[in-house]
Amino acid sequence: MEKFFGILSAVIVLASYPVYIIRIWQRKIIPNLSSWTIFVLISVALCLSSYSSSKAGINSWVTLGPMAGCTAILIITLLRSNEKSFTRFDIICLILGVLSISLWFFTKQSREMVQFALYIGILADFIGILPSMKFLTKHPEKDRPAMWVIFSLGYFFSMFAITENTFANWVLPSFMVVAPALVWIPLVKYRLKNKIPVREWI
Repeated sequence: MEKFFGILSAVIVLASYPVYIIRIWQRKIIPNLSSWTIFVLISVALCLSSYSSSKAGINSWVTLGPMAGCTAILIITLLRSNEKSFTRFDIICLILGVLSISLWFFTKQSREMVQFALYIGILADFIGILPSMKFLTKHPEKDRPAMWVIFSLGYFFSMFAITENTFANWVLPSFMVVAPALVWIPLVKYRLKNKIPVREWI
């Protein structure tokens, strides 16, 4: 059963990216460049850390989707977006991402230290989402909630793929359910308030 939910989770997470990428290409969505640069760095760190940490089983598969999806989104954003800027806060977040990758590289032989790198990655990922939250608070019309909702749902199912009940195994999927909600809940509220058709949520 864990294998089924692991595969289902990976499929759902991967499904969250294609339409989002298409909307970016159509310039109907304008992602925050700094956030997605951070997400690429952190998704690489989380993927490596997840595979190297405790027995997360098939649950670790789902980390591959965000790594590929974030990279694609960043590339398309660089090609299509006219809003490209980095603040001092963004640079700090980038440093945290590099730190997480470095910690994984130097501690991969130690299970306890690799988990510590995972926690640093999660913290950096949370910091990484803050620029998007700030940007979308001012411009909620520049993003759409569907991708973020699907992403949360995918990681919710990944919880059923955990084969060993440890904090390290639960913290990543739990965070990945909650963090996107910090973006999609305000986006949904904005669309409900302004009676925007559901087709424009995608």
